[in-house]
This record gives sequence, C-alpha cells and structure tokens, in this order.
Amino acid sequence: DDFGMSAKTLNKKLESLGVIYKQSGQWHMKSLYKDKGYTDIRVAKYRVGDEIKTAQSLVWTELGRVFLNGLRNNGQI
Repeated sequence: DDFGMSAKTLNKKLESLGVIYKQSGQWHMKSLYKDKGYTDIRVAKYRVGDEIKTAQSLVWTELGRVFLNGLRNNGQI
C-alpha cells in the first residue's frame, strides 16, 4: 500500500532490479543486500488436520522501508 502497488508488482520490480530473487516459492535477498538489515523472516504456524506446519515470509524492516523509499525517490520503483 505504501507504494501504490500490489506486493506482487513490487516484488517483480525488485526482482528486475536485482534486489530479490525467488527460490522454491520463497523470496530471498540477493547477497549484496542480504546482511544490511533490510528484511527479516517471519515464521507462521498453521495446522493441516492434526499436523502443524510452518510457512516463512520475507518482511521488510524499518531500515528496509527507508531503502525502498530511496529506490522510489530515484524513480526505480
């Protein structure tokens, strides 16, 4: 919402800029950005019948939002 586009559209733009990539259905940061504190992994538990499973999501930190705003201000996203 902050960028006026869907998460899917934003992820595709970031992928084209070489910021993130998708592997096995999960988004990951490219090595250049990986250790900068822009993202974190959120783990959610859910139940399928009697089995408890987990799902991981890449989430943006406040520092990551500053990074994304910089890309937007430069006209990259």
